[in-house]
Amino acid sequence: MNLMLKRWIFAALALLLLIAVTACKAQDAEPAPATGELAAYTDEAMSALLRGERKAAALQYSRLGETVDARETRDAETIEAVLAALRALRIGEPVEERATDSDDLFLFTLDDGTTCSVAFEAHRLNTGDARYIVENGGALWKLAASILEPEA
Repeated sequence: MNLMLKRWIFAALALLLLIAVTACKAQDAEPAPATGELAAYTDEAMSALLRGERKAAALQYSRLGETVDARETRDAETIEAVLAALRALRIGEPVEERATDSDDLFLFTLDDGTTCSVAFEAHRLNTGDARYIVENGGALWKLAASILEPEA
């Protein structure tokens, strides 16, 4: 082989190696954080409720752990406070970790009888396909605990 052909082969192999390394680094890169409002991660009915386009007649909150605690409320103030707390959430990046015995479900019954819900796993948003870090959730979890308190 002549010297020029060897140089071209070497250059081509070096270029292929560079492309392969760059592609591997791109695959290993962290995904960009998915931040935003909760409504962007819910179905259309729940998004409409969060935007104030629909009204909820009832809310059933369920905490699923080693035991199941659930309570329904039809109190408009409580429902609106929960919706306000849900609107205040900021959804962060997805997480791979899974938790068992630590689920929260907010099931809303709308004025027309349809239902919509939002679920959390270990206080992370659970969309069914993925789990996301939730920021600014303190008010929501306090309200959730108060819903489960026995009525005096």
